[in-house]
Amino acid sequence: MRVAVLSETDPVETRVAATPDMVKKYKALGADVIVQAGAGGQASIADAEFEVAGATIAQNARDAVKDADIVLAPELSTSGGPYKNGPGEINVPVSIGGWIVNPGDIVVGDEDGIVTFPPDIAPALIEAVRVQEAKEAEILQMIRDGKYDGRYGRAA
Repeated sequence: MRVAVLSETDPVETRVAATPDMVKKYKALGADVIVQAGAGGQASIADAEFEVAGATIAQNARDAVKDADIVLAPELSTSGGPYKNGPGEINVPVSIGGWIVNPGDIVVGDEDGIVTFPPDIAPALIEAVRVQEAKEAEILQMIRDGKYDGRYGRAA
């Protein structure tokens, strides 16, 4: 599992997508963590702190996200809008299609959809994904060997 941590591009934003403590947790789960150079600069976290925690520093966002399974970036906000029904708010929960997204939630998307979750459960989710990947690899091997017994469709 490869986790990329990107830097904030807004010069007044001081948040960072992951701290060195989070890097340590991802590393403890066996993840490779790549941090974009300067990602923690506006939060007064030096690249060296990420390196001590076990991360590799990439010189730019392109290199950081190359082959990444998960990309972490600070929450994007538009402080000057929207003005459809008045000024917008930041750091408040929002509902998107009935799904509540809280301030600080991690948002991950791919061609299959989008998922959000609080950052404190990310390490447990990574472990759950690894367990699921192992189960699916076992089932695929059983299918290749002609020995599949239907277990994927049955409750555990």
